[in-house]
Amino acid sequence: MNFLYGPKESIEIKKKQLTTINLKKTQTFSFSSIFSLSSSFFFLMDRHRILNLVHLSILVPFLLNLLYRWWAPSWLFTLVTYMAVGVGLYHAFLAWKKIQGDSSSATWAWVNLWHAAVVAPLLWIVGREGGATSEGTKQGLKFLAMAATLFHGSKVINLI
Repeated sequence: MNFLYGPKESIEIKKKQLTTINLKKTQTFSFSSIFSLSSSFFFLMDRHRILNLVHLSILVPFLLNLLYRWWAPSWLFTLVTYMAVGVGLYHAFLAWKKIQGDSSSATWAWVNLWHAAVVAPLLWIVGREGGATSEGTKQGLKFLAMAATLFHGSKVINLI
């Protein structure tokens, strides 16, 4: 019997301690625990920070690859065409949903309209032209890569 607590409180404390010990003993090492350990870094960040990092680490290099043709098999341009359709429809829907919603989310609808009106058509042109990209399209890709780097880079380091 614990002298600081009565018999009832002492029993409840012992039950909690035993449950905690049992939980620790029953944990096993599995693939899901590996995934949760490796992805725990992303749970510490909000979804906007993750989105900015994905734009900087994946999409900007992808745009530069399309521009300079470091690795450009023919199926890549078909993928870009489908990406353009997906990006256009997805961001047009998000813009419509934000404009219909509350005023706080409507202030950021311009981002979705930008993707639907500028990014998607440019990706469509790149995908349809394939390897024979015109000079104007190359300038558009350079502008997109530069704008994405500046915007998302500044968001990552909290300038905007």
